[in-house]
Amino acid sequence: MLKTGIFSDQEIAYWVRNNQLGASQELELTRAVVDFKGSPLTGVIRTALRELHGNPPIPGDDIYL
Repeated sequence: MLKTGIFSDQEIAYWVRNNQLGASQELELTRAVVDFKGSPLTGVIRTALRELHGNPPIPGDDIYL
């Protein structure tokens, strides 16, 4: 089992952007990140997930890797 925080938000966002995720994989990733962080999904990870659907970043999210 991996410890929380082993991957940075930027590393996770990079992985999302460079892999084709199905709907169930996207949901599983979102749940895992929220469970590990204990907070809502924001920042570069949320931006990367929104990009999968052609949506722009939410104001305030850091979109740069």
